[in-house]
Amino acid sequence: MTQDKPMTTIERRRAQFEETSRFAMENEEKRVEAARAKTERLKAMREQAAGR
Repeated sequence: MTQDKPMTTIERRRAQFEETSRFAMENEEKRVEAARAKTERLKAMREQAAGR
């Protein structure tokens, strides 16, 4: 990555923030998906228990 001039502190912080928030979004999506899957499993177990 060649640059004409070095990054300013603000540019560096902004790039770092964008990367951090991207990781946070991905982790949030994974967490939400895991919670949804857990809810589905619990619902299935409840229905199975009620069916006995």
